[in-house]
Amino acid sequence: RQVENYKYQVLAVATDAETRQDSEQQKLGSGKRLTRDWTVSIGEQALDICIVSFNQTASSILVLGERNLFCFKENGQLRFMKKLEYNPSCFLPYTSVLEGTINTLVGNHNNKLLVYQDVTLKWVAEL
Repeated sequence: RQVENYKYQVLAVATDAETRQDSEQQKLGSGKRLTRDWTVSIGEQALDICIVSFNQTASSILVLGERNLFCFKENGQLRFMKKLEYNPSCFLPYTSVLEGTINTLVGNHNNKLLVYQDVTLKWVAEL
């Protein structure tokens, strides 16, 4: 029900420290806590997550929830959110011809494929 962001370096150091332990006793005595960069509560289960970076634009973190599509900036700020009126099953973001926008394919359990440009529905196909 929340999205947590960790720096790669924090994860790498924690993994490296774990593999260096000689015995189980040392492992239990010297555990290292991971510190997250930021946390955002989305209020629902995340079905899928995807990081996108097209051309020179900053990366975005897209999260497909049970009823919403979320797009976060690298620092955890909400870029946009689209409320979905159906149960999504999968999604695939791809580059847009319009600078600064993200196109996203969203499939649902009603056998439909929806194409969004950020939060705007552009096209629907029944499969």
